[in-house]
Amino acid sequence: SALSALAARRVAASDNLIGFYQSGSGGIVELGRSAATANNYGVTISGGLGLTFGDNTIGRNNAADVSGALGAVAKQ
Repeated sequence: SALSALAARRVAASDNLIGFYQSGSGGIVELGRSAATANNYGVTISGGLGLTFGDNTIGRNNAADVSGALGAVAKQ
């Protein structure tokens, strides 16, 4: 499968089924200074790699704020 990457910086995802979504073994999602609120799921990682710079607002989502693993990346 092809490698795909999404680097979300200063993005607001609200009132959706899923705010940020990653599936498949070859994909990467990096979140920085972004928000996922009032969705059914804030962030869903079901394969691939989900990363955060630790400066996001993820909360008040209905079913789950984070589903799957969301790893930390150090800021440079």
